[in-house]
Amino acid sequence: MKNLEIKYNPDDRIIYITKEGKITHSETKVVLHKLLHEFGNFDTAYILEDSRNSQLEISLGEMREFFLEIKKLTRNRREVRHADLVNTPFETAMGVIFQQMVAPLKTYTYRCFSTDKAALDWLKKGKFYSPGDEKK
Repeated sequence: MKNLEIKYNPDDRIIYITKEGKITHSETKVVLHKLLHEFGNFDTAYILEDSRNSQLEISLGEMREFFLEIKKLTRNRREVRHADLVNTPFETAMGVIFQQMVAPLKTYTYRCFSTDKAALDWLKKGKFYSPGDEKK
């Protein structure tokens, strides 16, 4: 992965992730651990990840491992909504597979999108979403 940037905007309460380059299973863990380090105390999280300048290099088995990590880390949260911006058929397919994989989780929801507007609109429909509310 060439570049990784994670920013939190307190005005809209959204965590923005941008990344570039090839993303391997170990790099997905790096992103997850950076999120936990910076925002692990949030009991709600609304994440907009921009994957349009990156290429996912992960197997379905590795995706399953990532799912198990997500399941463990989101268990005690009120809500985590994760919107992922993608622009290739492969990333879209992997996103749909991951979306189905995490569907049984009660506190974590994932969707992939092709536009910023659609992703933001979906994030803002979260059960506990309220912009500018600093409660964590």
